[in-house]
Amino acid sequence: MGNISLWFRMYGLPLTLLICFLLLALTSDLKVFRNLPLPNTTTVVRSGLQTKSQTTQNTPNLVQEPFDRLSFLSWELHEGFPRSHQSGRPRLLIAQTISNFYAPLLDAGQPVNQAYARVYGHDYVVARGIYLVNERINETQLTAPDSRASYNKIALLSYALREGKYDKLLVLDSDAVISDFDIDFATFGLDPEVMLFAQAVDPSKAVNYWDINNGVTLWNLHHGLFVPTWYEWYSRSMKNVYRGNNDKDQGILHSILRQMPNESRPVRRVKHFCCYRGALIQHFIRKNTTDFMVLAKSRLENLKADANYTLEYYTTLINQTINQSALTVD
Repeated sequence: MGNISLWFRMYGLPLTLLICFLLLALTSDLKVFRNLPLPNTTTVVRSGLQTKSQTTQNTPNLVQEPFDRLSFLSWELHEGFPRSHQSGRPRLLIAQTISNFYAPLLDAGQPVNQAYARVYGHDYVVARGIYLVNERINETQLTAPDSRASYNKIALLSYALREGKYDKLLVLDSDAVISDFDIDFATFGLDPEVMLFAQAVDPSKAVNYWDINNGVTLWNLHHGLFVPTWYEWYSRSMKNVYRGNNDKDQGILHSILRQMPNESRPVRRVKHFCCYRGALIQHFIRKNTTDFMVLAKSRLENLKADANYTLEYYTTLINQTINQSALTVD
């Protein structure tokens, strides 16, 4: 009995504390404001001085995985006219992503979005494939469901972060088309206190409310919470994939934004950002929210009609840009 008492005094308390710690770790998700070990990544984004290889080599192991998974996607980059490098003008990356099923939507809208990028001299990139696969069950790009492509928006954030040369990122779903060429999204919303601009789902709510449509988003890559938010979104989404849950990238982002204090949440919900007639960006969202694998004919036709109208409306501006580019090259 004495030996048991002595053993407990020596090992019982540390063992109890260890068990409590493990239980706490298993039952708690990472918090948005946790001090993630991301010093090198943040430095790269803010300075834009390090190369791509330096960025990934100097990044802690905790952050390396989101960058490694970028190789799962095929990347199609169209570099912008040098106008975007003007001193003091933010560098914007316009990015879209697609799986095979929704390729017709992107094929119809890409000429417009690419033309817009060329008018303002912005880089434009398209990512194709599936970003998050469950390798624990030997899942591959070919066996992963097309709904998994919804997480590819996180890949676009990862790509912009890894490149280290952009100030802002405009993320467009495959069914989104820029319809207003009179606005430069590089200079849209220059408030440094705002991390994210998006469509207001319910305009009656506060301007920084968490309920946003993440199909069209404008990110400030220099905001202090961008890196923790990006990694938290990736980490929770990967956990969701491993658990075999339904794919729900927007719901996960909402849960992260909800954890931020209401009075200081760095989100701005723009009433006519997308989704409505006359908006800056037309977003042809699916009507049937319960079935991902349905591509309504009317949806594709409406997108094509809007894309053709926009190209025709801005023909003069687009041609002027093409001519200026040709003169610069000569």
